[in-house]
This record gives sequence, C-alpha cells and structure tokens, in this order.
Amino acid sequence: MRVAIVTGAGRGIGCAIARVLAAKGWRLVLAARSSEELERLASELPEAIAVPTDLTRPDEVLRLVAAARDRWGRVDALINNAGLTRVARFEETSPEDFDQVMAVNVKGPFLCMQAVLPLMREQGSGQILNLLSVAAKRVFPEWSVYCASKFALDGMSKALAEELKGTGIRVSAIYPGATDSPLWDDVGPDIPREGMMRPEAVAEAVAFMLDQPASSRISELVIEPAAGDV
Repeated sequence: MRVAIVTGAGRGIGCAIARVLAAKGWRLVLAARSSEELERLASELPEAIAVPTDLTRPDEVLRLVAAARDRWGRVDALINNAGLTRVARFEETSPEDFDQVMAVNVKGPFLCMQAVLPLMREQGSGQILNLLSVAAKRVFPEWSVYCASKFALDGMSKALAEELKGTGIRVSAIYPGATDSPLWDDVGPDIPREGMMRPEAVAEAVAFMLDQPASSRISELVIEPAAGDV
C-alpha cells in the first residue's frame, strides 16, 4: 500500500496526478480549497479522500496530514503541486499580489513539508516531490514574483534534500514547461495553448519519479513541450 497527499488536486495538473496515481494503485489524500471539485474527483477514484485545505494555514495543513494518518496510517509521498501566478510589470505588482503568490507557492509547501516530516521520520521512508516550473531556472518578463517564488521553493527543496540524506526520505523536484492548465486563466484569454503539454504528461513524470527504487533518487526532472517554448 502506498499513500500520497496531492495538493492543488481539484483541477489541472493536480487532478491529472491523482488520476494517474490512482490507476497505479495509490491511496490518495486530495487537498485544495474547493471542496466541490475535490469531492467530485474523490468519488471517481477507488481509494481517495477529499480534505479541503487552505495550505497557507498551519492548523489546516496539520489537519490534512492527520487525515492521511487516521485513514491509512502512513504517508509515502507528498506532492506539492498547488500554485498560482500574477503577471504584471514589476512596478505595477501590488504588495497584496506579492504576498498571495509567496503564501501559496512558498509558505504552503513549507508548511506541508514540515507537517509530514515527523510521520515520514517514524516510517523511515517517504518522498517529497515539489512541482516547480522552468521559471525556477530561467526568468520571464512580467513574471517576476512568480519566478521569485519558484526560485525560493527550489532553494528550499535542495537544502531540505541535503538535510534528509541518510534518513530514507527523498526530496525531488519537477520543472514543467508550459502546460495547458487553469493557471493560464489568470494570465489572460489570448495565450495560445495549442503547443503546450497536457497535464497528463506532467502526471506521468510524477509517477515515474515516485516509482524509483528506494536506493536511488532523481533529484530533478525538467519536462517541456516537444515543440519548444510556447
């Protein structure tokens, strides 16, 4: 039995990850703010529970991990997928948008990793997989806050991976390129999506990384559209 917590599971890449892992026999704890989307997805999967969660609130994140432990007694994988963006020229970015992006993209994964680590240490095993972005490796104009959040999470992931060497807990990251997901709804209606990857491509990459034997770790994986940058 393998149990995974998937954040941002209500739609897009998170939903695709849940479906791919369910097909491979994983038990799933699905987290997102929208209870309606989560409940609908959980009802379609064989072994899944929906736990609506505000990932920026420590008490709700602890409740999320407790739900996994109460139901199945363990967490084998934490998949930090939830994220958002705000696109604007740097001098036009509001402090409120900065705070929101950092809260969801950096604080949320930080809280989830802190909450799940005690259980993984008890088990002596576990995988933490952070969904980053190619924006953690190269910058894009008008995406300064989003890039900053992904660079921050990238650094935190790598530092934690070093801390956890020898514990049986592995920390890895995936850097997807342009993927046709609801994130683009926040960018604008005129973004061409034809050449983007489908969320299922990223989900299959997640499953591949989680299937590595315990004796190895793929520290990072970049996956981009076959046609190149969109």
